[in-house]
Amino acid sequence: HRLIATVNGQIVDKGSRISVDPRLEIKGGVGVQTGDIEFDGTVSIRGDVDYGFKVTATGDIEIKGSVNGAEVVGRNVYISGGITGADKVKVVAENDVRTAFAENALIEAGNNVYIADIALHSNIRAGKQIIMDSKHGQITGGHAVAGESVSVKVIGNSAFVVTKISVGIDPNLQKEYQDLRKSYKESKKRLTHITQTLNTLSKIDINKLPQSRIDSINTLTRSQFPLAGQIKRDEKRIVEIESMLANMKNGRIKVDDTIFPGVRLSVSGILKNIQSEYRHCTISLNDAGEVEVGPY
Repeated sequence: HRLIATVNGQIVDKGSRISVDPRLEIKGGVGVQTGDIEFDGTVSIRGDVDYGFKVTATGDIEIKGSVNGAEVVGRNVYISGGITGADKVKVVAENDVRTAFAENALIEAGNNVYIADIALHSNIRAGKQIIMDSKHGQITGGHAVAGESVSVKVIGNSAFVVTKISVGIDPNLQKEYQDLRKSYKESKKRLTHITQTLNTLSKIDINKLPQSRIDSINTLTRSQFPLAGQIKRDEKRIVEIESMLANMKNGRIKVDDTIFPGVRLSVSGILKNIQSEYRHCTISLNDAGEVEVGPY
């Protein structure tokens, strides 16, 4: 086997300007014959992306086959087949992800996720919408999170499989907030340790120490200033995100067909467990701030 690929260009409309992305075309699939793909531009793959391999592009990624236990990261990701992988598969898009189905997959999109058929035991995070309202669109098991809305034919199944749906909070913003809070806490702890160490060292005559030790102290002294600056920037961003999260619009879950018992909902942070079967409905917060099942 050998890799057959061509490189040309793709016109990209970026609003105020139009540019041409380099385009890499892979005639077959991505696997042992090709190795991992990393490309500054758009990638087109006619076959599958095999288990354990990775495709990364700054532009769009179009895959005619399936993604099986692999990682795909691009601007937009279009997969004609499905996404599967026993919890080892990850598809990440700056904008949108489109695929036929997902099983035991992690999917992250800055904007929207479109799945034509079923999402089974998958974790799906969309900054705006999860759209699965085509003929067979169904979410069963796993956790689907969208900043604005989830539109789907069926949620759960007749076996009452636990299925979690959350709307009303941008999961990407929420993740940034959680990561930032963690790093902020670690930075504060580190700065406190540096300050305490320097206070202790200030009580001794450092001129009596070896030069290597003096150099270490000087390095430690200099390190506190950029660290303090980063802490201030993190504090500002944390306040910004908290304000954004507090002002999130109420999310909506639109179910064209059936939502089964066993489904656990979160709408703008308010929880509701579905205990009865509902059909053709919209789920949102009412004026009293409660999760309400209303007409479609």
